[in-house]
Amino acid sequence: YGQEFDRLWERFSPEMKQTFPTAAELARFAGTTVAELGAERGTPSERVMEEDSVTVYTRLASFERAPNPVLLQWTLARDGKVTGFVVRPMTGDSAVQ
Repeated sequence: YGQEFDRLWERFSPEMKQTFPTAAELARFAGTTVAELGAERGTPSERVMEEDSVTVYTRLASFERAPNPVLLQWTLARDGKVTGFVVRPMTGDSAVQ
């Protein structure tokens, strides 16, 4: 959301950099995703959970072009490296734990 893709990409783990080899690739993915979903609507549900060796940030938000809420989830290692990222539309039988 802040469009600070260079700063964000620098925090990616080596595995995440395999998925997004450059900050430009990350920016392209974000741009495409925003174009498909449209603007965020309403107040999202957010949660941060500490698990074993990671912090999991979960955001459930509604978007103008998405028929169902969308799950955005980041996983961060203890050193602050981004180790995972998910964008997934929720369906009627999906549940956020």
